[in-house]
Amino acid sequence: MKYLKRSCDIYYGLTTKDTRKLAYDYARKLQLKCPANWTRNLTAGKDWLVGFLKRNHQLSIRKPQATSLSRATSFNRHNVGEFFDLVENLKDRGIPQTKFYNADEVGFTTVHRPDGVLATRGKKQIGSITSAERGTLVTVCVAVSSCGTAIPPYFVFPR
Repeated sequence: MKYLKRSCDIYYGLTTKDTRKLAYDYARKLQLKCPANWTRNLTAGKDWLVGFLKRNHQLSIRKPQATSLSRATSFNRHNVGEFFDLVENLKDRGIPQTKFYNADEVGFTTVHRPDGVLATRGKKQIGSITSAERGTLVTVCVAVSSCGTAIPPYFVFPR
């Protein structure tokens, strides 16, 4: 359970198939007696997974949000501190906060959807590392000022 939770926390959650394979490999490593269908399929059965989830109430099967590797590694203490230093610099120069806009973009790919992974129950956001190179990417951009005004969202289509 700890390994599954840790894997999910670092954006490499295991699917139900991966978890069943891991359970089989672990049982073989400990030289435990396994059912015949486990040995035949080289994976633990679906019944085992259901029982495992019942025994570990902190876990549930969730659909992860696709998160690029660069985004996952860029959100750190240094970068956030640098952002707020730049905001303070703008305020010191006398620029009113109504002129501060925060813009963001999100890319929707037309091909890839991550499989469900085992994650901590109740966790609001689950991520899964994906490649940004797959399929056609449609980008949606949004900008909102610190006083609440917003620029309408717009779509950026390829070509």
